[in-house]
Amino acid sequence: MTKNDCDSEISKRKIFMNKNSCKKINTFILADEKKVKAICEREGKLNKKDGMTYSKTKFNIVVCKLTKPGAKKPNCHYNGELLNKKVVVVKCEGGFPVHYQGDKLNFAE
Repeated sequence: MTKNDCDSEISKRKIFMNKNSCKKINTFILADEKKVKAICEREGKLNKKDGMTYSKTKFNIVVCKLTKPGAKKPNCHYNGELLNKKVVVVKCEGGFPVHYQGDKLNFAE
């Protein structure tokens, strides 16, 4: 995936809010499923203060931002931005990342 693929990926994966509203922001981690899941296993560090897990590995990500607030499908159009070498912050449940919380340049305890 590249920063130019936001519209097609979001449509293909059926990523929408309720009532067919377009999601304001969606972030894609550019890694295979095993590497992302590993954040919740051995490749992440749980921050007890916020309950989030911070990746030990840095990832490239694509952040897709909606161009027209309030748009509804099929008129969801996004601008993508590629960010390199980011520590990703996720919420883990049952050993799986279930929510992407954000990203950071460096892990700070």
